[in-house]
Amino acid sequence: MSDTYTPEEAQAIFKKALQIKQGIDQTLSREDIEKTAAEMGIDAAILKQAIQRHEEEQAGELEMQKERAEAVSGFKWNIASYAVVCPALFIFDFFDGGGINWAYWPLLGWGIGVIFHWLTVYGNLDP
Repeated sequence: MSDTYTPEEAQAIFKKALQIKQGIDQTLSREDIEKTAAEMGIDAAILKQAIQRHEEEQAGELEMQKERAEAVSGFKWNIASYAVVCPALFIFDFFDGGGINWAYWPLLGWGIGVIFHWLTVYGNLDP
């Protein structure tokens, strides 16, 4: 058993000790956190600042998850619209002049847009 620990090791040990203390319930109340911090000699103002930073990070993560879900939903609507409009344009073009004369042009342009939309949502292309 070591006499010294790195901050990361100490954090892991405290986390495990709290898990053991809490048993099955892995949640801690703010009061539990404040008591533990006081026992560790952490000033209440510093703890308050740490809690605020944690909550801001959590809010940022939730916002990123929301934006991601909206991006995926937007792509799905785009591809669904493309799948519905493509056949309709070919049908209109066929009955308009007796052949396929122009329908592929808007579909080609829109198809390129769909590819870039996919790359933005699922690939490595940043918007």
